[in-house]
Amino acid sequence: MLDRICGSLILFSVVFAPWAFGTVHPWAIAFLNSIAFVLGFISVLCQWRNLKESRTGGEERTGRYSPLVKWAICTNVIILAYMTTYVLNPRADFDDGTLMFHYFDSYIEWLPHSFSRGHTISFLIKFTALCCYFWATYLWLTNGNDRKVQELREDEQGASRKKETIVPDRVYILLSVIVVNAALIALVGIIQRFDGNQRLLWILEPAFPNPESHFGPFAYRGNAGSFFNAIWPLAIFLILEAQYRVRMSLASYRAGSEGHIILYPLVLLLLVVPFFSNSRASAIVALVMIGLLLGWKILFSSRRGVAVLGSIGFGAMLIGSLSLVGVDKLLDRFNRTVFRESHYKGLHRFEMYLWTYEICKEHPFFGTGPGTFSSTYFVYRGLKSWKFGNTEVAEWSAWAHSDPLEFLATLGIFGFSLLVLLLLLVLVSASRAIRGKFVKHRGFLLYLSMLGFFLHSFVDFPFQVYSLFHLLGMVVSSCLAIGQCNLPQGTPEISVNA
Repeated sequence: MLDRICGSLILFSVVFAPWAFGTVHPWAIAFLNSIAFVLGFISVLCQWRNLKESRTGGEERTGRYSPLVKWAICTNVIILAYMTTYVLNPRADFDDGTLMFHYFDSYIEWLPHSFSRGHTISFLIKFTALCCYFWATYLWLTNGNDRKVQELREDEQGASRKKETIVPDRVYILLSVIVVNAALIALVGIIQRFDGNQRLLWILEPAFPNPESHFGPFAYRGNAGSFFNAIWPLAIFLILEAQYRVRMSLASYRAGSEGHIILYPLVLLLLVVPFFSNSRASAIVALVMIGLLLGWKILFSSRRGVAVLGSIGFGAMLIGSLSLVGVDKLLDRFNRTVFRESHYKGLHRFEMYLWTYEICKEHPFFGTGPGTFSSTYFVYRGLKSWKFGNTEVAEWSAWAHSDPLEFLATLGIFGFSLLVLLLLLVLVSASRAIRGKFVKHRGFLLYLSMLGFFLHSFVDFPFQVYSLFHLLGMVVSSCLAIGQCNLPQGTPEISVNA
């Protein structure tokens, strides 16, 4: 029962997060936070119950975590404790109404301290909720895995495939929901772009009502590009995984089934959006990812001539799709950037990085506190204004447009190092089993999805957007679940049957 509740909430959050205008508004964030904490409570309850049953002589259901996962959990707890220190030891609080700081004298200078306690509390709640999503999803994905996979491994006919990496059914379901949901968003966004309506999803008036600056439910086209660049590799992964399952007659697939053929047009639809969104960074990242994909396909193909021809055909279909929807405005933006706005655009972004670097230099070890960039940046740069139409608008930089640099400024070297350590532990734990033929044939696409996200983070702010960070957590937890379910014999596993 609890297991079904967890699965339903996880899949609902995957669908809801991007449609809720990217989950950047307080009401959407609060709603998803509440779901996350319910998931976290259920997961803890399941673990406690399983542990109790195993100690009282019942069926052994909890197993053990692999060492790297244990280290990842410990690192996660340390990060949450580290961020809590900022809240308990505030240096100041920031009033958004008056744009004034209220300083506190009773703080410990040699401990992490926040320059905006309210913003740090909000960030801590959001980050804790995202951690609940990640671990609850991982536990749900690894639960009940795979009586079918186990049967395959024990089956005499499947003996030759014992070393093959198996993707759990729940991972396949989760990624399928993500891809289909994104395809619907892409379709709606393209229709709305042709319609020329300024409102997000024909409902919400964005802060800057320019149809070219937003896409679908995302008020910022760069966020839309980050979202779809992380998803189109997943669609290709599902195609290759479905083909593999057809060949091996796994799960519900039977030899000759071609139900996955519907995914082919979805790949083109998803791949068009990073270009059609008019985001220059998204277009460049997409081109890099496509180049890596085609290079990977040619490198590991047993018939390279066919792979080269297939790559040419894929490129031709992509160009045809782009010419169909039109990318004139994107090309015009590149043209303006290179020939007319290069000095202004480059100077503006360089100035933002420069002042953020000044924050890093002044607060190198602990930073200014999680979530405090928007309230501390203007202290260094000063408050400026610019004209939007006939209106004078205060220029307020809420993000640094470079997540690594922003995390260094707000968390300091210690906090940033902990985040990197957590990510490395999770990815290394997954890669212990996601290797060999699986990586060559289809596992590479999971890493390509994450790579696109990380590339965006250097020039944009996907880690600061709830729905995008949530999406990354789903992809990483899927990789970790695949790795956990394919650990070598004798390696401790974990189960959370409930």
